[in-house]
Amino acid sequence: MHCPTVPRVLMVALGGATYEVLVPLAESGTMPNLAGLLRSAALARLRLRGPCNESVAWGTLESGGGPGVHGLLEDCYLDHRRRGLLPGHVRPLPCPTLANLASEAEGEAAAVQLADVPRGVRIWQGRPTTFAELCRGIARTDAAIRGAVAAAVQIDRSRPWRLLEVRLTVLDSLLHRLWHMLGIGGGPGGNRQWVAKTREAFRTLDDCLGELAELAGRRGAAVVLVSPYGFSPFREKITLSELLRRRGLLQMAQGRAKLGYRLSRLAWKARQRFGPKPACQSVSGLLAADMRRTRAVSLHGQSAALVYLNTPARFGTRVLRSGRQYEQATAEVWAALREAQHPVTHEPLFEEVYLTAARFGCDPLARFWPELVAIPAAGFYVRHRLDRNRHLMRTDCSLSAARNGEGLMMVHAPQVMLGRPCTAELADVAPTVLALLGLGPAASMTGRVVEDLFVREPLPAERLRQHPLRTP
Repeated sequence: MHCPTVPRVLMVALGGATYEVLVPLAESGTMPNLAGLLRSAALARLRLRGPCNESVAWGTLESGGGPGVHGLLEDCYLDHRRRGLLPGHVRPLPCPTLANLASEAEGEAAAVQLADVPRGVRIWQGRPTTFAELCRGIARTDAAIRGAVAAAVQIDRSRPWRLLEVRLTVLDSLLHRLWHMLGIGGGPGGNRQWVAKTREAFRTLDDCLGELAELAGRRGAAVVLVSPYGFSPFREKITLSELLRRRGLLQMAQGRAKLGYRLSRLAWKARQRFGPKPACQSVSGLLAADMRRTRAVSLHGQSAALVYLNTPARFGTRVLRSGRQYEQATAEVWAALREAQHPVTHEPLFEEVYLTAARFGCDPLARFWPELVAIPAAGFYVRHRLDRNRHLMRTDCSLSAARNGEGLMMVHAPQVMLGRPCTAELADVAPTVLALLGLGPAASMTGRVVEDLFVREPLPAERLRQHPLRTP
């Protein structure tokens, strides 16, 4: 294996700020420190297998494996035992993580993880409508990034470390709302004042990368910059429940069933606003469907179509009681997803459809997974609530971009391969970082060490003395 070893690794994880965003900003002079990294680091484009959402991306990055290893398909999961929807983070990963392995090798202080904002906090709840609102959002974004980097500097001063991970997730929500305001990647751009203000967040990021580079230089650490996924222009949302309704798989609630749904929704909103936030959202308030006649439902999810069959074990109903009924419903849902087309352009709405039992060789019910998953085509998201006007497609003016496409890994370390970008899986990041630290991967990891990032022969001493991120 042609991978050098280093005493420490500083890993900077950026939520969604991928090659198509970072490189144009570096070339334009907005991010000079990043430009230095591009000239002196090895580069790999990362593919993410499965739904492209934060939970799957971060789970894959940390576990070195896909959903079959870390068990995540969405930010939430449906617990049939509690008859409700729960956030995914309440379930710990059932496998060793990158931080676990680094800590076990050297002690508790060996691996430190820092984030810019607490879990669940969103600075950008919607697209700003005024310049003052944009300025407030950028100021909060800058403060979050600088706060995470300041915490990293403090950690470095106060304790020994071998793996220091700084996770900057705030960029995900910024790009969701303001991707078009960066004026790159085919985006339409906008008012120059708005574009300049939006780019300030990336200038702040660049300053902080320079500060982290100095930290890495003092400690002789390799620098690994990772972005788990990319973005593409947002187009529309697919109303999955309407798709199932049109195929006769979902029946809308009427009378008392519809009233029960509305009351459950009102109770949930009241508890969210006035009382302690409940951990579990009841199934009865997720969708206005008649579960006595419905065969398949979609109750949550944005980055993928997650379809649950209405079985007795899942929902306590008697709709799909026999194996033949189950197989027939599965075939009909599969056909509905595979044949779904845009009503105007007639292009396929889903690029991949699969059965979780067949793909991962497991019982979906035991893993709290849906029976079927479909990955939307580029630029599309999924919504599960029924549309009042029964429209299959729906626009969302609050979104500018959708998670889609390749991520990015840049590695600055001894013996890196310059000028020859390669392609790898997101699951390969953890084994590669462990190899840099001289550690082996866990047995559960399906990723590999990306040897294409490194050369066979050591580089000259002059090359090794280059600062990891600073431009000449």
